[in-house]
Amino acid sequence: LSNIINVMRLDADLSELQRTAELDATAATWSTKMADEAFFASVSPTGENIISGSSLQPGTMYQASIYESNAIAGFEDTVREQGSSIFLQEKFDTMGIGLALDSRGFVKLTIILFGRL
Repeated sequence: LSNIINVMRLDADLSELQRTAELDATAATWSTKMADEAFFASVSPTGENIISGSSLQPGTMYQASIYESNAIAGFEDTVREQGSSIFLQEKFDTMGIGLALDSRGFVKLTIILFGRL
């Protein structure tokens, strides 16, 4: 998925987004939380959000996108369709991607884009 996003960015004359271990871990934590607690939202039933407990600091900005599908392949088309509105914003320079499988066999995907103000 990161390759698809970066190809779209390069085609739009934007720099590639770099993957970071911290953002991958934050995205994976949220995907796992959604899978384990059986919800699909950017805010949990207990009021936590995607960056709760992360080390993202003031002076930074982020965009988080969540997806759910019964097949990994379905995400590729979704990422391409939403590319212009989400992934092609110049203000972002790094990203993280996390996946988790829920008890119904659905994949929870979280993509976090990050930049500095």
